[in-house]
Amino acid sequence: SNLMQKIESFYKDYHNNFVLKEVSTLFNQFVFPTEEIARTQDKEIKIDIKKSDIYLDSGPYKNCISSFIHIFRNIVDHGIESIEERKQKGKEENGILNVSFVLMEDKDKFKIIIEDDGQGIDHKKIIDIASKNEKFRHLKFDEMSKQEAVNLIFEDSISSKNNVDLISGRGVGMKALKKEIEKLGGSIKVSSEIGKSTTFEVILPL
Repeated sequence: SNLMQKIESFYKDYHNNFVLKEVSTLFNQFVFPTEEIARTQDKEIKIDIKKSDIYLDSGPYKNCISSFIHIFRNIVDHGIESIEERKQKGKEENGILNVSFVLMEDKDKFKIIIEDDGQGIDHKKIIDIASKNEKFRHLKFDEMSKQEAVNLIFEDSISSKNNVDLISGRGVGMKALKKEIEKLGGSIKVSSEIGKSTTFEVILPL
């Protein structure tokens, strides 16, 4: 009995120290590439990834977490303004990108919140793009709320960028992210305030 208790204790310590990872550490991989993307576009960005008390086995989340690069790219490419543009708007030269984590009340799920202080998402522009795509002709755009319109960015071929480059503009990245999140039984939504901010909220099972 004593031996079994020691084995169980050892396994628990091993699992906690070498298998489980604090969730914020999984997002550090995005800091450098996001800053590099910003520099190529004459933008500066300050990324704050807040620590949490949420620990998980990263294995099952690997593909999903990797897909979050699409959010970071889109925030830089579409959300954060250039240094000059931010000066004209009376904003700090550095764009702000905050990442935080919240354990849900039932403790079976956790929320990832990614928010910026950029120019926001113009829901009218999204509707204009979607309305010209045969795939979305069935949607009643005149009855669509701002929230519903903004969340169309997770559909195929929806991009507010006029040209395609190596960063974004194809309208496929956010759809890929949503697919990985839903594979785990999670969900994603976005809210935005024009000229002020965009917030992504992802809920995943723990």
